[in-house]
Amino acid sequence: MAGRITEFFGFSPLDPAAAPYVAKRRCPFVNAPCIKPTLGACSLQQTNSEPVIICPNRLYANGHAILADIAVMAFGAGVTLSSSAEIKAAKVGKTLTGNEVAVFGKYWGSELSIPQPRNGDDEASDGFYIDYVLARLTNTGDVLEFTAVEIQTIDTTGTYRPQSEAFFAGRPFTAGSGADSGWSTVGLNWANVSKRILPQLITKATFCVANANAARGFSLCAPQPCLSASGAGSAQNCSNILSRQAPLPSSPTTSAAIRCLAIAVR
Repeated sequence: MAGRITEFFGFSPLDPAAAPYVAKRRCPFVNAPCIKPTLGACSLQQTNSEPVIICPNRLYANGHAILADIAVMAFGAGVTLSSSAEIKAAKVGKTLTGNEVAVFGKYWGSELSIPQPRNGDDEASDGFYIDYVLARLTNTGDVLEFTAVEIQTIDTTGTYRPQSEAFFAGRPFTAGSGADSGWSTVGLNWANVSKRILPQLITKATFCVANANAARGFSLCAPQPCLSASGAGSAQNCSNILSRQAPLPSSPTTSAAIRCLAIAVR
C-alpha cells in the first residue's frame, strides 16, 4: 500500500517553519535531537486514511501535555509535574505543597524498572521497564501514590526514505505518476502494533492495577487509529482484539483503572 509523510520535523514537508529543525536534525516537540535523524518523519498517511503518528516524541507535544492530563485524571486537579531536580530543590527549601507529581521517564529522568515477582526461594529475575511513572508526593517528599504510563506508536513496512531524502534536499517527492505521485511503498504494520500493545497491558497494567500501593492505575497512550475501532487498521487494532478477549482481572484492593488515551494528529 502507498503512503506519504505528512509531518517532517514537526511540520508539513517543505514548510519553511521547519527549516531550523531540519538543519539541526532537532525535534520541535521535545526540543532535543531527533531520534530518527536520517528520516525525520513524525506522522504518515496511507491512501484513504487519516495521518497516523509513527514517532513517540510526537506524542509529547506541548511540553508533555499528555502526562499532565494523565496526572489530573489520576490525582485530581491542581497537581503539577516536576522533575527530580525540581523536587530535590523544593525538598531542601521546604517548599513542597503536596501537589507535586514527580515524573520518571525519558526527558525527565531514567525509566524505572519493576522487579518480577518471586515465588518462594526463586532467585530474583530481571524486571521490566515502564516508560513513565508519575508519583504524587506529600509535602515532606514521600510518595503518596503513583500511576504508570506506557507509550506505544506504530511500525512501518516498506520504506519512506526516498521521501525523506527529497525533503532534506528541499524538493518535493515526485516518484510515481498520476494519482500516486508523491507516494511511496510504505505501509503501517497494524498486526505488529497489536502484538506489542497487548503484552504491555497484560504484564504492566495487571501489575499496576493489582498493586495495593499504586491505587491510581495504568495509562496506555497510542495513536488514535491503533486504539479506535473505526481506525484504518480496525481489523487488527487493539480495540477489536481486546473486545474478543476475556477482560483483565480486577483488583478489589484498589480504585485503579486502565486508561487508553488515543492521540490524533492536529
